Amino acid sequence: MAVQTLYPTKALECWPKMKELRREHHRHNTRVQESGGPVVVGIAEQFLALLAGLGDYATWQYEPRFTACMRNHEEAISNFEHLEAHGYGRDLCNSLRVHMGGILRGHLHEALKGRKPDFVFQFEICPFSIKTALFAGEQLGVPVLTLDTIGRYRPGPIDTPYIVDQLQELIERMEQITGRPYDDERLLEATRNEWDCSVLWAEISDLTRKVPAPIDYRHMQSLRIPVIVDRDKPHIVAFYREMLDEVKDRVAKGISARGFEDARLLYEGFMPFHNVSMLRWPERYGAIFVGGGFTFTSFGSWNLHEDGRWTPAVRWVDRGLPLRTREDALRALVDLYMGNDTERRPFANILYIRTRPEEQMCRIRDWRADGVVMGVERRCRVQFLVQAEQITVMQDNGIPVVDFDPSSADPREFDEVQAYSRVSALLEGMGLQKRAIAESDGQDSD
Repeated sequence: MAVQTLYPTKALECWPKMKELRREHHRHNTRVQESGGPVVVGIAEQFLALLAGLGDYATWQYEPRFTACMRNHEEAISNFEHLEAHGYGRDLCNSLRVHMGGILRGHLHEALKGRKPDFVFQFEICPFSIKTALFAGEQLGVPVLTLDTIGRYRPGPIDTPYIVDQLQELIERMEQITGRPYDDERLLEATRNEWDCSVLWAEISDLTRKVPAPIDYRHMQSLRIPVIVDRDKPHIVAFYREMLDEVKDRVAKGISARGFEDARLLYEGFMPFHNVSMLRWPERYGAIFVGGGFTFTSFGSWNLHEDGRWTPAVRWVDRGLPLRTREDALRALVDLYMGNDTERRPFANILYIRTRPEEQMCRIRDWRADGVVMGVERRCRVQFLVQAEQITVMQDNGIPVVDFDPSSADPREFDEVQAYSRVSALLEGMGLQKRAIAESDGQDSD
């Protein structure tokens, strides 16, 4: 029988604009490099305001065709095979391996159109991200600038002066490498934008607590992209303000993400980016993924409370803190990403990978989740160990939970039949029955 529509639903009005912003990011990159502007390579998704001080800049990932590779498995596998032929095994991060293979296949060179980038900039997402940056620098023959985020894995105050000193040194190095004077006014404006965008995304994510959820994890996988790549720009701030207004309106009118919500699930951990259609699996049982830490922290700024609760961070300016000098801006950026003497931020997976079980239990309660699906990426050892503890605590507290290995970027290692069987068993164990589903509204993860 057809799925009973429990709530009204409609397509998101902000969806077409999001698609256009994603396309414009790449067009902008091309314009900047053709005009002789600064070009940066890396998973340069953090501390964007720091780069803005150079002027209008372009950023390319190591594999500019990452999404295309995830849609075309033959392309992704070719990247992996090139890297393995180069001497790298499969015991490394899947996502970064596909980037390294793309470099070897010349995809980055194609995007740069023969232009040599000014430098590689890599924030320490994880130790392997720094190794990937060094690999890229060697292949491209350009300087590599990295940023160490000490204290990511421990509780307690952030060593703000240490990170600010690194940022000062990075500014000096960028000036030396590019021959461009650094513009503090651009840094200040971009820092305000970055703070605003990050809090706006946290506020949007926070609204998915509502019943019915106004948007879901499928929506959020796509809607998060502009905030990841361009949140230091004013037109992106404007876009997320519009989105927040639209999501608030959906909450007020009781508009649902999909029109049904027999069960609410959290998706935690890495996604199988090569098989995003798995986010639709619960819908066959009338359930939806209402959210999860991966999307909430991409790139939302939250306060992490001692009892495990997450609440959207209070903006730097709203706390009455000054933002007039370079020093102010750099301290604000450290606060945005890491926190301060009294606050910690699970931002951009910096601290999300060490999420305490208390936080997981609070998220289950606060988002009224009936169950949890865990994508346990065995190639990410730091997160894998934390997730094992989280699963144990959830089981001890009677929370329905299932895990599977998403093999985030390598389709060769993803067992779709097993993964679907495990998720289906979870849903049936929760008392849900498989049934026909309504037609998709066409708004999906990509």
